[in-house]
Amino acid sequence: PLAALALVAAAFAAPVQAASLSAEDILRQLSLVSLGDVQAGSDIEGRVFVGGDLTAGSAMDVFSRGATAPASDFDALIIGGDAEARVQVQSGGSARIRGSAAGVDMNGHGGTLRVGGDLRDADMGGGDAVIAGDVTGNVNMNGGGTAIVGGAASGARNGARRTGAPVVAPDIPDFEPPLRQASAALLALSGQAPSFENQGRRIRLSGSADEDGRAVFDLAGSQFDAVQELFFDLDGVDTAVVNVRGDGGAVDWTGNSPGVSPASAAPRVIWTFDNIGELGLTNARFGSVFALDSAVTIRNPLEGALAAGRVRLNSQIHLQPFSGDI
Repeated sequence: PLAALALVAAAFAAPVQAASLSAEDILRQLSLVSLGDVQAGSDIEGRVFVGGDLTAGSAMDVFSRGATAPASDFDALIIGGDAEARVQVQSGGSARIRGSAAGVDMNGHGGTLRVGGDLRDADMGGGDAVIAGDVTGNVNMNGGGTAIVGGAASGARNGARRTGAPVVAPDIPDFEPPLRQASAALLALSGQAPSFENQGRRIRLSGSADEDGRAVFDLAGSQFDAVQELFFDLDGVDTAVVNVRGDGGAVDWTGNSPGVSPASAAPRVIWTFDNIGELGLTNARFGSVFALDSAVTIRNPLEGALAAGRVRLNSQIHLQPFSGDI
């Protein structure tokens, strides 16, 4: 019996997700990369990586636009810590959680759930569940999937279940090194000064691109904090880099960007925030964001990818894969 269980566990073993990605590929393939914890209360249309714990006070969807997301070898949801969240993984995506999990819903599309700790309450709807720890509560396996459990299993039982299997915790990729390298490279670029209008409350980012089609702009955190309107002129620019340098304090974007089409601008704009402890994105923001040492709060939808230190998500992250060059 033990040999049979070992064969079953091997058949359901998590594929190693250790392939290296460039920072550009990370921003194309994932909508959110948080090196630390995420407190979520809204949806994320693309793939999600959380290096710490994921908590959510209400139900949230991830990978809801998986059908149009760029192809990737990585799961739709990857969590390095615990997941105490009513999270629904859409579009047939799979999930891997290094710690324990509660309330995960694979939404009936056949994705696989891998958990390194204990699992409490899950709805698989056709997908397999591979759990290293114990299973409690209602784990619904209706739809043809199998639960492979390393520990004990109690609570409501639906579908096929095998316990006592030699299951190991899933591996978690390390995205931090390429992101830090890219962020440092962008901050080292020589930037153009923006044009200030209306006593500094309006900023116009308009400049010439280099031979690689890249235009770089420099802003102080206080300037970014105070601006009410931000205008972009991206004619002839393949990638617009905006470096915002703070003094260790908080910065909050409350302005807007009149006349900007997020669908056109977001894939080729990247913001790099340096030495900013807390970053608030209160109004809608477009473009990908590097804020690797910041606690970021999103209060209106972000049209682009976010790579941050830790995140409080009060509004959605829309799928706008980065298409520029770093």
